[in-house]
Amino acid sequence: MNTFACSDQHFYHRNIIKYAERCFDFEDENCVIDNAKLMLERHNDIVKPEDFCLIVGDLSAGLRGRYDHFAQLIPHLNGRKILVRGNHDHCKDQFYLDAGFIDVVEYLVIGDYFINHYPCYKSKWNKGKEPGFIKILKESGCSKIIHGHCHNKDPDTWVPDGYKRQNVSVDFEPNQYYPQPMPDEFTQHLIKLYG
Repeated sequence: MNTFACSDQHFYHRNIIKYAERCFDFEDENCVIDNAKLMLERHNDIVKPEDFCLIVGDLSAGLRGRYDHFAQLIPHLNGRKILVRGNHDHCKDQFYLDAGFIDVVEYLVIGDYFINHYPCYKSKWNKGKEPGFIKILKESGCSKIIHGHCHNKDPDTWVPDGYKRQNVSVDFEPNQYYPQPMPDEFTQHLIKLYG
């Protein structure tokens, strides 16, 4: 049993294909379907049914009328899934739980790791919930952050602020749309929490 993390699949979101420069033809009306197929394939290539998988936000976007379809899609993603909410995860907790997630949280602290959708990097772009999570991060004493949200941006190129960040967005080029393995301590911690 292992633990993986990923984020920003953005199922049903056509504009993400252009914004994040995904490998699909934005003009092709099937690009959203092609995106979904690739996200499912890459996820299931790595994550086994018994593994834990932290979906670190923005699993979908723009569900308009697709709630039933989305609820049917979620169980096709392997693993014991935990949703760490992102800015596009608007469904109620019970929706995700009914669809197969074992938990829905705003953030997790595992050892020295703070797991949150946002990179928690102070900048003029901070808005919404991120300033509140920056405060929680400071109070947690963690020095490492597992996050998504910034898609294909590399946090190692930012001005250092004392935190080590790992971008698990499927769009971050080194990730190649795959979930990323987490340290063994994550699995031990999650077993204690969820059995």
